[in-house]
Amino acid sequence: MEISGRRLFSRGLVLLAGLGFTAPTVAQTAATEPFRGKTLSIVFGASAGGALDLQAQLLSRHLGDHIPGKPNIVVSSMPGAVAVLPRHLQNVAPKDGTTIGLFFSSVLVQPQLRDEKDSSYDANKFSYLGSSFADVPACMASKSAPVATPADILRNELIVGALPPGTTGGDFTTLIAGLLGAKFRLIRGYPGFQGEAFALEKGELQVVCVSWGAMKARYPDILSGKTDFRVFLRGDAGDDSELAKAGIAPLASLAASDLDRRALEFFMSQFEIASPFALPPNVPAATVEMLRKAFAETMADPAYLADAAKMKIDVSFASAERVREILDRINRAPPEVTGRVKKALAFGQ
Repeated sequence: MEISGRRLFSRGLVLLAGLGFTAPTVAQTAATEPFRGKTLSIVFGASAGGALDLQAQLLSRHLGDHIPGKPNIVVSSMPGAVAVLPRHLQNVAPKDGTTIGLFFSSVLVQPQLRDEKDSSYDANKFSYLGSSFADVPACMASKSAPVATPADILRNELIVGALPPGTTGGDFTTLIAGLLGAKFRLIRGYPGFQGEAFALEKGELQVVCVSWGAMKARYPDILSGKTDFRVFLRGDAGDDSELAKAGIAPLASLAASDLDRRALEFFMSQFEIASPFALPPNVPAATVEMLRKAFAETMADPAYLADAAKMKIDVSFASAERVREILDRINRAPPEVTGRVKKALAFGQ
């Protein structure tokens, strides 16, 4: 019995030693690799097939390689009103970093354009990872449309598609009509750019205004003159963009007053961060920093950049700090400017 007892005691020591060694290792792994064995979701707030979908799909294929533990990443959509996703992100999504939201940059501007504040979400409370894309809204027309110069939209009535309010295509199109007086006969009801593109191809629409990124992805040769459509107007006012170098006229050239130019500048500021990826409020700071680091590394990953080139997506990384700077600038916009944009976006309502 004595020998047997010693053996049992020795085995117990070995077992305890083993447990003593294993427990800290598991705890350490959980602390340094909190996403090991988990699935992260990138949820984009739009219908499938548009610019946000492309950005989400692209990121999902590479972000996991830069997150400790290499979690699986899936993509899903949450179409509907633009505010649906930010509401979900703030009020429903888990606060553990497993849900990443990607919404239209208008989510950052809309709080300044509402008569009554929507308390269901606050864009200032999200933890931003950064933005992967600086976009430019643009307008394209069928070659048979009566648009020889941008000024023709002030003279000739045009049948124009309009996406839902809050989307790039919806707000940009409405702003052109409401702020500049373009003679747009807006045809609403299209859920996304793919539906508008089909209508344009069938001759049901003459003009579509939408994200240049989505436009170029569907019509990669549109600037070459080899398609049945042409780009005739761009939203940015600079000289360095692809559209500027192609000789496409800026929207600001049609502004009739200094206030209209300032209103356009305010509205367009959001597109420097056209693909803002965000976490819900109250995600632990260490988790936020881990995902921000992974996001920044992904933006410089040669495999990610090569994949983007194949998809005809231009990558323009803006850090979390840059997103915050632009958001703060939007929040400081004077009321005469936000009021002018608000009035313009109410066109046709």
